[in-house]
Amino acid sequence: MVRILDNQTSNEEFLEFATNEVHNVDVATTHHGAPSAQVCDLVLNKNGKLYIVTSSQNPFFQDLIHQPKVIINGYKGDGTMDSCGFSIR
Repeated sequence: MVRILDNQTSNEEFLEFATNEVHNVDVATTHHGAPSAQVCDLVLNKNGKLYIVTSSQNPFFQDLIHQPKVIINGYKGDGTMDSCGFSIR
């Protein structure tokens, strides 16, 4: 069962949930003007920011440098009634 997130969940609680319980997310940006996405690990929540790790040799790194605005989509659960999904801009 996935822990319930609601309007009473603080930003810090949500960020801890994202890094500790969801961990794997899709990070979407653009690559030469076209949509692009990569599965990443949320490895750290520090000072209200989420951190991922990628290699500077990865084309995705250059996408992030040139277009730092991203959408992060995460999902946790085993079925419709016991799952949680989120999207962060």
